[in-house]
Amino acid sequence: MKKIIYIIVSFVLLFSFASCEQMMGDFLDKAPGVDVTEDTIFSTKTQVETAVTAMYRYGMHSVLPRQELNYTGFQYAPLAAGCDECESGKPWPDPQKWNVSDITAENITSVEDRRFSLRFIAMRKANIVLERVDAVAELSADYKSQVKGEALFIRALNKFEMFKRYGGIVIVDKKLVVGDEFAIPRSSIQKTVESIVADCDLAITLLPNVYPATMRGRATKGAAMALKSRTLLTAASPLFNAATPYLPMENADNNKLICYGDVDNNRWTAAADAAKALIDWAAENGVKLIDDKGVDASYRYVFEVNDNAEVILANKMQGAVGTYQVGPWRFLVPFGFDSRTWQVGNQMTLNFLKKYEKKDGTAMVWDNTGSSVMPLFDNLDRRYMQTVGSVGTKWNDQINPVRSDVGGDQYWTDVAKGNNISLTGMWVMKFVPQSMSLKDGTNGQQAMPNDIIFRLGEAYLNYAEALNEFNSAPNADAYNAINTIRARAGQPSLPNGLTKEQFRERVRNERAVELYFEDIRFWDIRRWKIAEDDGVMKGDFYGFEFKADNFDAPTKYSYEIKKFETRTFLPKMYLHPYLRSEVLKGYIVQNPGY
Repeated sequence: MKKIIYIIVSFVLLFSFASCEQMMGDFLDKAPGVDVTEDTIFSTKTQVETAVTAMYRYGMHSVLPRQELNYTGFQYAPLAAGCDECESGKPWPDPQKWNVSDITAENITSVEDRRFSLRFIAMRKANIVLERVDAVAELSADYKSQVKGEALFIRALNKFEMFKRYGGIVIVDKKLVVGDEFAIPRSSIQKTVESIVADCDLAITLLPNVYPATMRGRATKGAAMALKSRTLLTAASPLFNAATPYLPMENADNNKLICYGDVDNNRWTAAADAAKALIDWAAENGVKLIDDKGVDASYRYVFEVNDNAEVILANKMQGAVGTYQVGPWRFLVPFGFDSRTWQVGNQMTLNFLKKYEKKDGTAMVWDNTGSSVMPLFDNLDRRYMQTVGSVGTKWNDQINPVRSDVGGDQYWTDVAKGNNISLTGMWVMKFVPQSMSLKDGTNGQQAMPNDIIFRLGEAYLNYAEALNEFNSAPNADAYNAINTIRARAGQPSLPNGLTKEQFRERVRNERAVELYFEDIRFWDIRRWKIAEDDGVMKGDFYGFEFKADNFDAPTKYSYEIKKFETRTFLPKMYLHPYLRSEVLKGYIVQNPGY
């Protein structure tokens, strides 16, 4: 317990991976000869902070790959490799299972939802905090309100993470004790969404707008508003806002577990209102789009610089980690980043590259072959060069140049060489700091991950989408929202007079480009029900093979487009299956097709 007291002096220290490892196992960490109970934990502010930290530790979502508390295995690659965003740098990471439709009720918590059991632990911890914090005499009223707001946020966040995966969820809003009914069935989509929104609404009234710099990573009003916005946008989308489900349940009465059972356009109004409220809050509280670094650097700055003004909430649970340590860099940096070969890396697909417009806003035409690819890359939307490393580009002074051409280093070579190569010629460098250098030693270069959960840019796109879907055609506010995002990247405004359907395609494309690799695209694809469209999560996928005119001193690279794989998608995969062991307990109704 003495160790715990030292840890909670600072929330930053409290969130460091190594120092909190032992404490996070439970509220009730016991020193020899000390009987620690809930009464002990909820007796002083110091002890309450321990409980709050454990709640965050179990309950915070992570965008970047990492090991979960030593209670689950590694997630070696982002879920982006399970859709059109990218291809994993090795054949064995878990997202590859989505590409061959190998998703089952037995493997779901090992191939994607590794936090399944942790979410229930987090929600239980949140419920305990909510029930016990008012009884701690030394706490101020403001602090009690803040902590209750944080608990409500963590509970809502974990409900949402379940909802977007499974549809209707098991809702437990109190600490269960002996004598309570533990066999709680799934709630309908309507009740699930209402429960998440209710937690968010109450959290918004309790949470502060901002914390001191030493307390970054704790939920604010803005974080709860962002979660509400994302929840309502998901709920209003075709997957759930439907009269009939994507696949029927065996018992038609259970269809309400996977869709509303009707189409209500007012759900889009609620989503638009939530996004607008967040945008207005941001303007009053110093949260803003990063647009003052120039069109060639502002976008990258958002992901390079921790705690920048666009970030609403980031996961601060993991401190600085090295290139060779367990943590995101080992699974994000490409082959060739250093002398080691165990990096996984991720490669943008040509299918996705085609979403990037030219700088003038028109579509880029990619012929099957070309004599020089670099001028084409240079003429793309500037967000591309701030996201990807490919031929003719640098990463930094120590990693120069990025190679992915035939005859190059074996880890930066062509589509034909098998493992340890680039299948597409385009390595994803988003989230990897340019400052990261190559250092010898056990851990390599140390850097703090910028694990962004919510940022303001998403709110503008949520607003534009919801407004367009509610109205018969996009209005001025919808145009202004999407054009604000485009302007930051130096892209021209969308043309006036677009139909609802045309604007829908443009805003979906803008979301794909702006929110690339941020653990959003996969879920967008499912909520829009477009996974079966050719080249999204099904069909042939392509990359580049490059050849340098002079390998030792290249001045240009020719290219040829080549298919690297064919992916499959089954309709049942629009929602996750519940784990078979949970279904066999008799109170969880399984999703259709599993």
